[in-house]
Amino acid sequence: MWISFVSDLNPGAGWPQFSLSATGRQVLQLQNGNVTAIADDFHLEETQYLNSARLLNEFEK
Repeated sequence: MWISFVSDLNPGAGWPQFSLSATGRQVLQLQNGNVTAIADDFHLEETQYLNSARLLNEFEK
């Protein structure tokens, strides 16, 4: 999959299209021949805080 993606930007069948919607984020778990799309919720609480209006407003000052 990686070599196909690097050479022609097509990793092959079963690779979900990336989406920026909060409900549609998925990553592929590549583990011992098992390719599974799982929810991309790694450190979700922390990343939501970093994108919060409260924090972003502080950086704009």
